[in-house]
Amino acid sequence: MNMTNLKHLLIALVLTLPLVSISAQDNMEIGKRLYEQAEGKRWSEIKFDLAKEFQKAVPYLEKATADGFGEAAFMLAEIYYDNYCGSAKRHESFSLYQKAIDLGYDRGYVEMGKCYFYGRHGVDRDSKKAFELFTKGAENNEPEARLYIALCWFFGEGVEKADLNIAYTNCQNLVSKIVYNKDINLRYMWATFCLSDKFKTKDVEGQMVDQDFETGCELLYNTKRTDWMLAAVKTMFDKNIDSFYQRYYGNFRVSIYKIVSDITRQEDVYTHMIANACYMYAVFAERQDENCEDNDDEFIGEEESNNRNKYRGDPELKMSWGMTRIDALTRAAELGNKDAQKLLGDWYEIGHNVSKNLVRAKEWHEKAQKTDDK
Repeated sequence: MNMTNLKHLLIALVLTLPLVSISAQDNMEIGKRLYEQAEGKRWSEIKFDLAKEFQKAVPYLEKATADGFGEAAFMLAEIYYDNYCGSAKRHESFSLYQKAIDLGYDRGYVEMGKCYFYGRHGVDRDSKKAFELFTKGAENNEPEARLYIALCWFFGEGVEKADLNIAYTNCQNLVSKIVYNKDINLRYMWATFCLSDKFKTKDVEGQMVDQDFETGCELLYNTKRTDWMLAAVKTMFDKNIDSFYQRYYGNFRVSIYKIVSDITRQEDVYTHMIANACYMYAVFAERQDENCEDNDDEFIGEEESNNRNKYRGDPELKMSWGMTRIDALTRAAELGNKDAQKLLGDWYEIGHNVSKNLVRAKEWHEKAQKTDDK
């Protein structure tokens, strides 16, 4: 066969190949590669415009989805679900998860379940339907399925009644998936297990312990939800924990004052929580100062210790967190916390941390009494 005839034969073979299938496969591979690259940049220390990165994959995934690739439909749904293409597209994520399953790609049950669980993206809230989908996800080995089955049992959603033991059994070996998940309800659930003496969890050293207060407080704080952050403050206050180490969310410590400072920046709808937080801020600072003085008394004479400046902790508090003890206690009292009103009256009566003022002492004691009578 001469070269001319060989060339004609090759051209004829190429023309008979299913070009559409090749093009579809190329779209699938390119879209998947761009998606995975964008996903990797999500956790990079370098700040990327993630929306722009994920959008690079969209046109390829859209074409691959139209050509019947279930995995492309799933990845496209993930991009839409995370709101990288605007709210209008986000509402399409549910139908895309369904399409991925219909096309034979088994992942997506959990994400569909979350739509029902939270009533998102045009889907009415239906906890029973959500539980069914999470169960199907577990049957298909979806990584997050057990977490949401646990969450259903924890809150009593889609099941007959809440059962913390069943919840714990489903998630006890999935801690890393819980803490790095964006769902704050999962963090709250594991924090509850950490703070309870009925469930064993691993502490910072990896040892199984009955209670892990620091990890529990870390998880509560990192929900960034006001009432759960206040629960962290309350735990630290009750257990006399001044700070905790960010085991999962950074290599630094977070003090009780930092959390209160964050809480006080919340909107006015959280007035009672802000009041409680400010009260604990003031009392905890007082407690720390007393502990510091007790330690000093072991090394210096009692007379010198009594002459020490009682306000020594306040300049640092003011500089770091914006409030002294009297600032915090006054704000708590003004926001209606009766314990703060009573304590502030006591401080004015004896001249502790403030100049003695019997008029103000009487005013705050009377306010505390009226608050107590309500």
